[in-house]
Amino acid sequence: MGPQTMKAMKQGAQAMKQIHGEYDVDKVETTMDDIREQVELADEISDAISRPVGTEYVDEDELDEELAALQQEEKESHQQQAAPAQKQSQENAQQLPDFPSVSKNKPQAKPQTEDDEDEEALKALQAEMGLYEMQRLYYENEYV
Repeated sequence: MGPQTMKAMKQGAQAMKQIHGEYDVDKVETTMDDIREQVELADEISDAISRPVGTEYVDEDELDEELAALQQEEKESHQQQAAPAQKQSQENAQQLPDFPSVSKNKPQAKPQTEDDEDEEALKALQAEMGLYEMQRLYYENEYV
């Protein structure tokens, strides 16, 4: 080793003493313990915040039984409501309805409504004026 290398190594050793002079192993371990404690405290706080408030343990089996009982009650309720309706429909089926009597002769003409009368009057007016024939000729010539 040369003298310059020895000098550089001494300077490096002094710099390391100066840096580590303020610290020792006990101080570092104490600091690390403090950090671990704070991390654990933060985890506990996070867990406490994430837990639902005011909820107790819920028994899933008990909930399933309650649901099944409610469904059974609803089913029985529908059956009870359907039973009188079925009985009534059976009674109605036994009674024959009354149908009106209809003549077998020529059907009656339906009464003429106001719209039909207006339509006939319009056709008569068009025939008088010859518009119908003019329109027919116009359309024949246009499309030929």
